[in-house]
Amino acid sequence: EPCSLGKIIIPYIKFYSRLTFCAKMTIFCDTSDLNSVLNRCPKTHNPKRSSRNSRYYDINEFKKMLNKTLLYHQGLKISNIAALSERQLNQKINEIAKQDILKASFMKFISSIIEINIDEFEKLLAEAINSYGLEKIYEEILIPILEKIGLFWQSETICPGEEHIFVNIIREAIIKNEKQDIKRKKPLLFLLFLCENELHEVSLLLARYIIQKCGHKVIYLGQATPIQDIILLTRKLPNINYLLTSFVAPIDSKTLNEIIEALLSTQKPIMIIGRQVKNISFPKRRNLNIFTDIGEFKKFIYELA
Repeated sequence: EPCSLGKIIIPYIKFYSRLTFCAKMTIFCDTSDLNSVLNRCPKTHNPKRSSRNSRYYDINEFKKMLNKTLLYHQGLKISNIAALSERQLNQKINEIAKQDILKASFMKFISSIIEINIDEFEKLLAEAINSYGLEKIYEEILIPILEKIGLFWQSETICPGEEHIFVNIIREAIIKNEKQDIKRKKPLLFLLFLCENELHEVSLLLARYIIQKCGHKVIYLGQATPIQDIILLTRKLPNINYLLTSFVAPIDSKTLNEIIEALLSTQKPIMIIGRQVKNISFPKRRNLNIFTDIGEFKKFIYELA
């Protein structure tokens, strides 16, 4: 019968990498393309049944689904995809990998996360950065992957510890690739920080990377910084030109407005980035710069005198 990939249960699969995990996994996927591939290629997959007659797929079957979805996105008809043997499927994927590394890499990244294959994830990330550069990879691969990691965590596909493994690999890659391409006689000074209860610093680290690459200076405070400390620092260091923070964790409008008002009291221009920017209605205030994506932020920094 038709099966929705809205909820695929993969129970008690052991994954081996540097650590062995045995976890009951639930993957939520609302992608209609993936549903189409599964429902129109039913004979090419081998679902198992639980004691309660729930349908589930092991990791190898799930990887086949990812590969077939990639072919579907490349324009192949589902009927043609269904006719492929496993060997032919792998050949097609390898051909795509040669032509479009980014699309193929994304599926490989997801597979390495599901399998908790740390070595493979690190290898893929290093190769992608070397081929395309950190900024392009962040926009086209890492942002979607971070969103997937958050989704996997919410659906208990991976535990918080596993989430931290991959987020910290990305974090270390950004730090490792930091460099300064432009020398400035009068560089601007940016104060970067995360507010209290905000621990997700990957986007803040990328902001530091972009700012320093453009020849400006950064004071990096990192996670969970009390607002009063920010206000005190701006008084002690009047040469700070910009304050920059990121919102990734959910935050209520009352708390957000209190933070913004406190930051505006410093009389410094404020820059806000992060995933929650698209979900929050910010007040229109002078000195408040909101960036909905990394491209907007890059453009702003590159155009600074």
